[in-house]
Amino acid sequence: MEREPKALSAVLHIVLRVIESQLQQTSAGAAPGARFGAVRFVHRLKAALNCHVHFLCGILDGVFEGGPDG
Repeated sequence: MEREPKALSAVLHIVLRVIESQLQQTSAGAAPGARFGAVRFVHRLKAALNCHVHFLCGILDGVFEGGPDG
């Protein structure tokens, strides 16, 4: 995946979709359209500067939904 940015993006999207789905299922009273918050980065190098693609994600614990006023 290190040379295929579209594949890397697709995998990250799948991972985040699965996490969001799990949070929606485990958050009591959450509407089906509730969303989660996340910041993600693709990290490509280890300390020795060899290529090692992995994801760094900061994900909020829970989901959020808009109220009647948006």
